Formats: sequence, C-alpha cells, structure tokens
Amino acid sequence: MSSLFKEALRAHQAGQTTAAEFFYRQAIAAGQEVRSARNNLVLLLVNRRAFAEAKALLAEAVAGPGADAASHFMLARLLAAEGDETAARASLERASSLDPTAIPVRLELARLLAAKGEFQAARERLDDAGPGRTPGEVAAILQGRAEIEMAWADRDPAGEALHLDAAEAALREALALAPRGATIVNNLAMLLRRRGALEEAETLARQLPALAPRAPESALTLAAVLAGRDPGREEEAVAVLRQALAQWPDDATLHYNLAYSLLRLGRLREAWPHYARRFERPRTTHRPMKGPRWDGAPTQAPLLVWAELGFGDVLQFARFLPQVAARAPNLILACQPALMPLFRHLPAVAQVVDVAKPLPPYGAQIALLDLGLALGIETVDLPGPIPFLTPPPDDGRWREIEAAPSPRIGIVWVGNRESGPARSTSLDRFARLAERLDLTLLSLQMGPAVAEIAKDGAGRVIDLSPLIRDFGDTASAIARLDLVITVDTAVGHLAGALDKETWLLLPHRTGWMWHFDPERSVWYPKHRLFRQPATADWDGLFAKLEPALAEWLGRHGGSR
Repeated sequence: MSSLFKEALRAHQAGQTTAAEFFYRQAIAAGQEVRSARNNLVLLLVNRRAFAEAKALLAEAVAGPGADAASHFMLARLLAAEGDETAARASLERASSLDPTAIPVRLELARLLAAKGEFQAARERLDDAGPGRTPGEVAAILQGRAEIEMAWADRDPAGEALHLDAAEAALREALALAPRGATIVNNLAMLLRRRGALEEAETLARQLPALAPRAPESALTLAAVLAGRDPGREEEAVAVLRQALAQWPDDATLHYNLAYSLLRLGRLREAWPHYARRFERPRTTHRPMKGPRWDGAPTQAPLLVWAELGFGDVLQFARFLPQVAARAPNLILACQPALMPLFRHLPAVAQVVDVAKPLPPYGAQIALLDLGLALGIETVDLPGPIPFLTPPPDDGRWREIEAAPSPRIGIVWVGNRESGPARSTSLDRFARLAERLDLTLLSLQMGPAVAEIAKDGAGRVIDLSPLIRDFGDTASAIARLDLVITVDTAVGHLAGALDKETWLLLPHRTGWMWHFDPERSVWYPKHRLFRQPATADWDGLFAKLEPALAEWLGRHGGSR
C-alpha cells in the first residue's frame, strides 16, 4: 500500500475528511492505488454533496479501459441519489455483468426495485443469490431481505406485521451468522425500536460503540432508541449526540438528530442552530435556495420565505410570518400550490408563489423552518397570536355541513403513510365509535383512504372530499365544525391555526412538536392530545377516546 494512500485511509478512518480528500487526490495524481483512492474520494465527495465532481470522476473511470464493477456500482448509486433510476439500473446491470457474484450489486438492484414499489422483484433478486456463499455474504443477503421487507411494510399497512416479522427473522438469522456485524446489530435495534421492543433495542444499541467505534451511526442509533420515550431518556440521547459531535463535529446528521431531541425537550433556542444544518445531510432531498440566508435583521429588500417540508410543518411555522413582515415588509412566501389559497389571505404576506416554479427576484432567503433561528423563538414565545390563519370568504358551498346535526365532528384517520406510517389508524375504529355513541361524523380525509368510507363508514361517515380542492377549502369546512378529531397530520395543524377545538391522536413515539405533556400542546391552546399507551396500540388509545367523547357530547348536547 502506497504511503499517500495509507495516509489518506488513516485520515478517512479517523473522520478527518478534509485531510483524507487531500491525500486521496495526491495519491491519484501520483498514480498510487488509483482505483481505490478514486472510489474512496468519491464517497467523501458524495457525503459533502459534491455530486458533480464525484460523477465526473466515475464517468471517467467507466469510460476508460479496464472499467471495473466497483466503478459502475458507485456511479449507479450516485445516479440513484440524483433520481435518475433508469441510468442507475443500467449501470448496476453493467456491474452485475462484470461481476455476477457481487452481493453489493444485487443488494443495490433490490433496493432500486423496492424504491419503485416492485417488492416481489426485489425479493427475487436476493432469493436467487447463488450457492457457495460465505457466512458473511449470506448475512449480507439476509440484511438486504430485511431492508426490503421493512420498506414493504411502509407501503402495505394491512400486511405490516407480516413484513416486519419476516424482517426480524432475517436479521436474527444474520446476527447468528455474524454476531459482531455492526450493521446487522444496528438494523435489528432500529427494527425493534419500531416494534416497541425498546429494552432489547437499547441492549443492542449499547453494543454498537464497541463494534463500530469510528462510525457516528453507532451514536445515532443509540440516541434514536433512547429518544421519544420520556424526558430523562431524551436527555440521555442529547448527551450521546453531544459526545459524538465532539468526535465528529461536521456530521450534519448528528446535528440534526441533536436538534430534534432538543426541540422535543422544548429547548428551542438551543436547537435551532443545529437544525439549520439539516441541508448538509448526505441523503437529504432538499436543497437550500440560492442567495444569502436572512439573519433576522430589518430589510426593505424582497425577502423569500420558502417551504421545504410537508403541509403540517408549513402550517405550524406560518404563525411567525407576521413577525417576519414587521422586519421585512416585502415578504414573498413560496409554498405548495394546495396551500396558496389559504395564505393569500395573510396580511403579512406581500406575495404568495408556487415554490416549484420560477421565483421572483429577492434579496435574501430563508427556509420557513429556520424562522425560529432568525427570530430567536423560545418556548415562552408560544403559541403567539391565535388564530393566525382564517378561512377564505364564504362561497356558499358548505350547506351540507351547515345542515348536519350538531355537534358537528370532523375526522381524519390517515396521514402520509410513506413518511409516517405509524401515525395512521383505520376508519373502522371511528365507525364503531360512532355506532356506539350514535353519531354521524364528517370526513375531512383526502387521498386514497377516502375509498374506505364506502366499505367501513357507510351510514355513519359523510364524505366531504368532493367539496375540498385545497387547504383553503379544508379551512372553510373546519370553521363550520364543533370539534376535529384527527391523527397527526396537516389537518391537526390547520385546525389549531384556526383556533378550533381539536383532539389529536398520536402514536406512542411522536413528532418533536408534541413534546412530553400528556394532554396539552404549547403550540395550539385548544388541542387535546391522546397518546397511544404502547407502540401501535390504537385500541388502547380509542379506549381512552370513547369516554372522553361521551363526556364531551354530554356537555355539548349531542348523542351518548
């Protein structure tokens, strides 16, 4: 091994990424260990999002004589990260033809198929892995199968338990073959966390620093297992992440996860600078807008405030727009089209535009979720003025709601199943509740789950989706209700922004904004929180919800 490459590898393993890049470049220029140096340099470039340079290095490698499977494989991963799945698959197939026995290539092809929802085909890629494999190779295949099953579980709520059973069985078999396999231990710990087996998950996670002492992922997994359980364990997670940041100060994922724990603990001002590092994470799909980031100082120049995440996050942070407008009166809000009719009625906003289309000129920009940093928001500043949103003017389309008997109760049972499958329940639970309490419920549900009304809600649930085109319409519907009962989705934030009484049904492990208070929210004064008593225990939650609703109906003159 050449001295330059050895020095680069030493720096790389120590987490000294700048030095590692320098020595890898020196090794390549000197013609020392070129292939390995180039591949490792590409990994570092991808981690800091220097995709263009990484892609150029790999394109040069695969175009030249003697191109190997590893270079095609790495190019495929880069193409996949850029969203070019067709080119990525072609590069993987080329890598497979050069080295048909390569397990990493099979695994990446399976992942690519799973990402497209072709789960059975992904399974088959790993089922037909060939004879004569070493225990380590078999363990890698089993890990891949577990990965596919977990992804399948996210897309198949009805079969979730079966997929997770298969994933857990595969990981336990892999662990028996490779008991010191850090990745296996990590993945099993995270799966058990998802399934609520927190004690075993923690036992496994605490092994990781010894198994992979130079990997920040060890700290990330241990912190993830500790977080979200109670304030004491959350503080432990903070300590784990701070210790890891002392060793890897530039790791953006450590900063992001630390921010999440601090936010959950209500230590907002401490959290915001770490949260602002989220765009630096290697696999984030979001990019900051061009131009200087606004620092909160007064300005007469146009200021672009832009939405980056889901509808709920945008609605939650819209409360800060009047404070922004007081410092930057020429405020441009760039958001998703479904939110534009709602935000056009905000006096604080000079212009509302589609975030996905060409933007008007601006002097500075800031992501909506960085307003906490720019404004110095602390918990004592919450909730701010409520309501901070209003429905559009009445257009006469809401007679169906107005004609419904009082009290009028709106429901939502499904959120974004891909980003948060644990947050969704089923309509049949609401239907059984309505039957027992002799209620008719009004559905604010949108998307594919609306089809469940015909099967499970007939006679007890009125479908309002034909009247709803966007969040302005949803706001108009909510304004005519007496109570909203919803899972953790954008409707919960919208109802709170409108100052509507809202009961929020939360999974056992919640988003940071619901903190640890058993029933109340600092963000929305009229929210009442109902938390699952255990992981995936919707029946236990509804057992608490039913007597509470019966008591509420008694006070509001409804059926019992």
